[in-house]
Amino acid sequence: MKFGEKLKILRKEMGVTQGELAKHLGVSRPNITQYEKGLYDPSLEMIEEIAKFLHVKSGYFFENKEDNLDDIVFTEDRTISLPIIEALAGCGSAGMLEQLRISEDKMSIDERLLPSDIVTDKLSMIRIVGDSMMPYLDENDWAIIQMRNGYEVTHVNGVYLITHGENVHIKRCAFQADGSCLLISDNPLYPVETAYAGDWDIVGKVVARLKFGSPMLIKE
Repeated sequence: MKFGEKLKILRKEMGVTQGELAKHLGVSRPNITQYEKGLYDPSLEMIEEIAKFLHVKSGYFFENKEDNLDDIVFTEDRTISLPIIEALAGCGSAGMLEQLRISEDKMSIDERLLPSDIVTDKLSMIRIVGDSMMPYLDENDWAIIQMRNGYEVTHVNGVYLITHGENVHIKRCAFQADGSCLLISDNPLYPVETAYAGDWDIVGKVVARLKFGSPMLIKE
């Protein structure tokens, strides 16, 4: 496997955009595209800096073999353990508000796969039940939530973990001027619902997704 292919695979696995890598290296984003397409290779010094930024040994780029990402030796351990919310997040099926509490169980993930500006001590994970948010979230996927924890939330449209009546849902929320909120499903089989003022509240915002049956962690 050539340098450019290795770079592209590793960069995506680490959840790093071309723009983020380019900014760190002090080059333009088209430079990264050219590296990944094999149009030309960076200098040895640049390769060392890329390896450092992606937390691998530079030898990874020079080994002449087909790489299994599970076999890559990273230069540091940045695993974090996130607490799991006991309730299930209803996506078509109902998650119960009475179960909305943090359990003693935790799940470990690599923090480098999360958005760089996320405060990790406010994160929790919740499992998905139902199919209303497919393909964004399938049943048994995990959503990583930046918890509100009592703080005020700026109502910017996005995907949130919310309470609605006695249920807990993950929906695309479109906030309305009258205090209501439109609950929008990605699955077109589900109609838009209206949660009226006083009948809904934000628990937290979805900042990443862990797809079931896959090591892929998708950051927002």
